[in-house]
Amino acid sequence: MYAIVLADWEDVRRARECAGALARAAGVPEPEMVETAVMEIANNCLEHRDGDGIAVLRIGCGRGKVILLAENPCRSRPDWNTGKPVLVEGFRTGGYGMLLVTALASQLRATWRSGRVRVRAEFA
Repeated sequence: MYAIVLADWEDVRRARECAGALARAAGVPEPEMVETAVMEIANNCLEHRDGDGIAVLRIGCGRGKVILLAENPCRSRPDWNTGKPVLVEGFRTGGYGMLLVTALASQLRATWRSGRVRVRAEFA
């Protein structure tokens, strides 16, 4: 597994690139799908973490799959569906990250325990 401490948006970009490279190496049919999902999860780790707590992303691969483990501090249980403000007649600019990841992952488990969010996703 490759671990990335997410401290800024450059780390999110690096996680996306790493996920794409691992997806290609593993032979995942749509590596861009993995890149997009990993970018969303990494972005959520930074955007929704509490304070300056450490957010960590671990990415690994096996034959035909990529596995992602993400973790960040979060004092209260998230609702997993954080909508951004409505800009134009019901249209939101974001807040669809977990919905997108749910649609793209072959397996997804998101939990909150002891003040930390943990996400495990598999892409095949």
